[in-house]
Amino acid sequence: MATFREASDWLLGTDAPVKWLRLVDDYVPRYLNQPDMFELPHAHAILQPLIARFAKTPAAFPDYVKAIRDSLPKGMASLEVNAFYRTVLVRHVQQERRARLSRALVVYERRYGPLTPDQKHPLARALEGVWAQRRLEALRKRRKQSRRNRLSSEEQAEALKEFWDQTDREIDTEKLPDLLPGLRKKR
Repeated sequence: MATFREASDWLLGTDAPVKWLRLVDDYVPRYLNQPDMFELPHAHAILQPLIARFAKTPAAFPDYVKAIRDSLPKGMASLEVNAFYRTVLVRHVQQERRARLSRALVVYERRYGPLTPDQKHPLARALEGVWAQRRLEALRKRRKQSRRNRLSSEEQAEALKEFWDQTDREIDTEKLPDLLPGLRKKR
């Protein structure tokens, strides 16, 4: 069986790396659903180490696709991989968003008791609004600290990672804003 590095080198040498990246993306959920029953077609066996790695760490897949994109020479293949990267990245960001919001709602339910859907939906919208304002402010502050008053893509990604890490810590320590006036905290 190939190693992760060998599979990656092979992928970089193909004429259509995006085709193979899409296959990895398709196979990972299948592998996760039935790992004992999962079997790759012989022609796709080279992908096994990639599937195994990203089944364990799915959040790393967008970074991997980006690294593949950055390793390709300029041309159609890199453009196709870039489009796929953007798709995978948006999906990952949305999955993180939903998971973060779910964790926050659990905190609110610990604070106030069970919430009805009529309470959850406005609360979720309000919390996302608070986070959006704070995110914009964090980026604004970071831009002011830069010499050019602009952020590169990497600088913006770093600032957003710091922001979301801080937000995750606030959820973990249950330091969320009180957005449900009229409800009493559980005692």
